[in-house]
Amino acid sequence: MVKLDGMNVYHLLGWRVKQVRIKLGLTQEELAARHGKVTQGYVSEFENGKINATLEIINGFSLALDTPLSELFIVTGVPDAILNSKIRTKF
Repeated sequence: MVKLDGMNVYHLLGWRVKQVRIKLGLTQEELAARHGKVTQGYVSEFENGKINATLEIINGFSLALDTPLSELFIVTGVPDAILNSKIRTKF
């Protein structure tokens, strides 16, 4: 089990959203359009762990990607750089 204490969970979520988006063949612009409440720039910052998103926004990504919300929290295969990142985000 991976311990998430002190880790930037938003960086993990952003990385997971990016992986699913790429797997689906979507651009950041297409994901933003599907989401409906974010811009391409927001998607970019979120994917890079630079934004603390609300649960509503994170759930919107889940719906836009047709992916269960819980799947965005899976840490299997996540690079060490993401797992070891510290909280450095803006609100």
